[in-house]
Amino acid sequence: AAAAAVAAATDAYPTLPPPQQLPPKAAAATAAAACLPSGLTPQARRNGTFAGGRGRRTVSAGAAEGDATAAGAAAAEAAPYTPAGSAWAADELSKLWDAVPRALLKLGKAGASPKHLASLKELLASHALVKVQLNGDPSGAVAAGEELAEGSGATLVQVRHRTILVARGSMPQAELLGFAAAELTKIRRYHEKRRDAPEARRADGDSESGRGFAAGRGARRDG
Repeated sequence: AAAAAVAAATDAYPTLPPPQQLPPKAAAATAAAACLPSGLTPQARRNGTFAGGRGRRTVSAGAAEGDATAAGAAAAEAAPYTPAGSAWAADELSKLWDAVPRALLKLGKAGASPKHLASLKELLASHALVKVQLNGDPSGAVAAGEELAEGSGATLVQVRHRTILVARGSMPQAELLGFAAAELTKIRRYHEKRRDAPEARRADGDSESGRGFAAGRGARRDG
């Protein structure tokens, strides 16, 4: 009677063939489906995307367009701003920027004030080129640079992100390039001296050690 019951249950619920007896593609699909959680929609099963699981990441056209727009805005914000009609070449602009190691004037979030304009005039009297650092939103750097140039009689050379480069307004372009070349020479010599200073100190130390050793030997001989 027990054997008959087992046979009846087997006939009522037939078993599937093991995965190895299925074709390769069908076996792979069966194994993959077994790993997915239950209650998925057909689209989620096709895409392989579900909460807390791994699958293909699908991006809608609107999201992709938004990402491209944001990337374009970031690139435009990071690009240098050169006033229209500027006669500076790219290599000349690089020299002008390199000739000023750091910003000599800093602006707050409120932008340029009469005090800033007065300070810039004093700086331009002794420096042909001045870098100004804006600590606020970089999108306002161009407007701040134009305001500084207009209020101080300077020339706006270029704006790079939050840094504004202005030049003495009455200085011709050739003289300004000559000033930049002289400043670059000073900067190069300064770095060369800093680089050679440790070697010079080591050489002086070796000389002092040698003289001290010779003096010691002489003292021992005299003794």
